[in-house]
Amino acid sequence: MEPSPSSVKSMSNCRRSPRWKGTRMNGIYYGPSSLVYFTHRLSTFTKMDFESNFLSAPKFSPSPSHIKTSSQLQREQQDALLDLYWQGYHAVYPVLDEADFRRHYDTLWHSLTGRKPCPLVDIVIALCVHFGSSYTVSDAVALPDQPGYGFYLQSQQLLSQDLEVPSLSTVQCYFLNAIYLLALGQVNSASMIIGSAIRAAESLGLQFGNDRDEMSEGEPRLLTPDSRIWTCLTTLDTQLSLYLGRPFAIQDSQVYSMSQPEPDQVAQLTGPTFTLADVNWLRFQYERQRLFQIVREIQTELVAVSEDVLEDIDSPDFYQHPSSREKCAQYLSQQLKRLKVWIQELPEALKTPRVQGVPFSVDRSALNLSQTEPLWLQRQRLILELDYHTLIMMLTRTFNSFLPTPALGTFSSDNHCMTCVNSAIMVTNMLHQVLNDSEILTGWYQVIDWQRTATFALAGFACGYPICPLSPSARKALTRAAEVFERSGSPDMVQLAQTLKTKCLDIVQAFCARLGIVTPANTPADQQTSPETVDESSVPSTYNVMSIGEEALANIGLGNLSDDPSWAGETPSTLLWGDLMRDLDSGLASSLGHIGVTESSSQT
Repeated sequence: MEPSPSSVKSMSNCRRSPRWKGTRMNGIYYGPSSLVYFTHRLSTFTKMDFESNFLSAPKFSPSPSHIKTSSQLQREQQDALLDLYWQGYHAVYPVLDEADFRRHYDTLWHSLTGRKPCPLVDIVIALCVHFGSSYTVSDAVALPDQPGYGFYLQSQQLLSQDLEVPSLSTVQCYFLNAIYLLALGQVNSASMIIGSAIRAAESLGLQFGNDRDEMSEGEPRLLTPDSRIWTCLTTLDTQLSLYLGRPFAIQDSQVYSMSQPEPDQVAQLTGPTFTLADVNWLRFQYERQRLFQIVREIQTELVAVSEDVLEDIDSPDFYQHPSSREKCAQYLSQQLKRLKVWIQELPEALKTPRVQGVPFSVDRSALNLSQTEPLWLQRQRLILELDYHTLIMMLTRTFNSFLPTPALGTFSSDNHCMTCVNSAIMVTNMLHQVLNDSEILTGWYQVIDWQRTATFALAGFACGYPICPLSPSARKALTRAAEVFERSGSPDMVQLAQTLKTKCLDIVQAFCARLGIVTPANTPADQQTSPETVDESSVPSTYNVMSIGEEALANIGLGNLSDDPSWAGETPSTLLWGDLMRDLDSGLASSLGHIGVTESSSQT
């Protein structure tokens, strides 16, 4: 009997190769959702080569004088370092039982100056050395490239001796090793280590959660310590897979959601050093896991929709097919409403208040940083919101088409571009304020990554849409981004932000030179390059135009239109700038030398 056409199509969908291939850098694959893929497209558009300079992973080259191990730090020093772990990493990644760890740690000391090597203790110390190094050096002293690297190496060497019979400690070691590698910017290495952690966890049956324990139906299913580890693994796997644009190592069938937050009694037992607050310290993990699970589902579904669309138009991407891109953008617009629901359900105690503003919005209001609430709670709040905005950027930046004509713009996809840059501005403003006005995120490893993601989103919008009411804000935010990198001790990234801003200004000047505008209203006053001196061979010859500039908007009485949707991820209710451009003067684009690209009518 012949198989039905529907069954043939179903089987074909299951085994078809993705049309959207992503890119490779240094021989390593990065998918369409990855930051590397976005920067590759930006690099091609701007004729810049910053990929190898600013995105390549740093190489390990620690000086022997910087490599310290357990034999070189006395107990008093290691005790002080461990205190950093409980207030920092433990509040975000609850993979250890504090009481059990402290008891085990005590048994390792045979004198005040000597401790037996232990892979779990060593990697915890490595994280603390890295975290604490930002507190222990003066402003005039440069940080070592890999603080804590000696402890990391010792942990890795000891861990390799027990791979045949993994234990819960093995999973914990792998997980924390991955966090340490992320702190050093070694994302690919961290991804591979997390893969090892997942394999070890699966060998212990952690993927089954509480189901592997014989529990009665009426008994509440709270997380056990090993279930908590699996939840942390799932969240980090999702985070890394989205960042790199690669398949999730943990399958959908292995992902289980926490049915309810853990009660205060459990939180007190697992983290006795945390002071009481309006919400217990484990609630953060519950809400963060929900956030990443929602985004994981949205991204998975968006990829499926995009692949169906690309199959219909027989294309490797949707950038030259406006209606197809709009179909995907509309789907994402509907899905982003799920994130707004997550914000509405989030306890107020896990939201950083704003000064005359709304938490998690992109209204650019200042944060109202507390002087009295526990440090761990303030850090959890900021991490949640910064993760949220970063995930919004990841979902929406794909729709920045870097294509030449307004005719290729569509309502929903252009709005996603505005959503992306609004989140990037908000992340930059938040980090700038927090690093200058507090110590809440000092030394936290995600700061540079959050700002890097935001910086490329700012540059992508400002370069792709140089004449748009949001573009001056994006260019201005690049200056602030450089200050964030400087505060974080990352001179290479300072140079990146400055280079990107220069390129954005060059593009504006070249654009205005073609129009005969000497001093455009939307170019910052500190720009020193005149239109006559711009090297037009170094800038794109064509641009997406979302508007004809702020001056023109003011002249037609639309200057007071808000460019800030209240929520990142919510479709702006204001007039779309690309549509405005077409309505006002559809001939302007052609006068600038734009080449129209028509959508293929071929269907497959």
